[in-house]
Amino acid sequence: MKSHYGAGVGSWWQIEVGKRVAPVFGKNFVSDQLMLVFTEADRFVDEVKRNELAEFERLADGGAEVATDDRPPSWHTRLMGYSAPAETLRFRLDLQGFSSERVQSLCIAFFDEELARDTEDDGIDLRDSWPEGQTTYPDGAAVTAALTSRRGQAVIAEVPRDRIIDHERRFLEHQWESLRESFDDPRFALALSLVNTRPATTVTLDLTDLVLGGWMNADDKPHQTPVPGWPPPSPRADPSLSSPRAKVMRGGYAVPSR
Repeated sequence: MKSHYGAGVGSWWQIEVGKRVAPVFGKNFVSDQLMLVFTEADRFVDEVKRNELAEFERLADGGAEVATDDRPPSWHTRLMGYSAPAETLRFRLDLQGFSSERVQSLCIAFFDEELARDTEDDGIDLRDSWPEGQTTYPDGAAVTAALTSRRGQAVIAEVPRDRIIDHERRFLEHQWESLRESFDDPRFALALSLVNTRPATTVTLDLTDLVLGGWMNADDKPHQTPVPGWPPPSPRADPSLSSPRAKVMRGGYAVPSR
């Protein structure tokens, strides 16, 4: 399944939940924060694909005329990455302060504030773009429920099948982008994407495109990279972090509440 974010220049990593692409992705490098969720036991390398890639590169280095498009399509996925059950990742995220309950609570508060701002400040409210907008998404809880649903995440992650303007899609995409900009730690988006996922469902971080793009090689182990400045200082002593938006913008959500 193809995601629309991969259409631009560069190399992309992506998260797949079962057979579907989740709206959790990044360009050219994978963040140290996300790698805190994965371990050596989760790492995989497809040796057959790696050997084929090595032979392809050997031919290219030897002057043979081989084009990038000559690489088998199967190389573009599952060559190298990390994989673990959703239940395992939720447990690790919980220990790191990104429990499903906390993430949902912060999302609801964030969207309540965002929607109220659009109304109070005479801003553009995308819910007015279609007749059912206001009734379908009256508050932050409704928006959060949509973004944690299979349908909502598919709307955000998948390539549109036609050019017809879908106002609800545009609204959900805007909400997700606002969320990612404010909660910029990818563990937050991952935790939100796994809220309603079955425990045994396999979750995969696919780094293949980064390998093919030369940003890393198949022998790299990004989960072992130290994270400078981790853990961050606790925000509890800062009285300015009283509102949901302040916690979002200052990084307070990244600290466990225990």
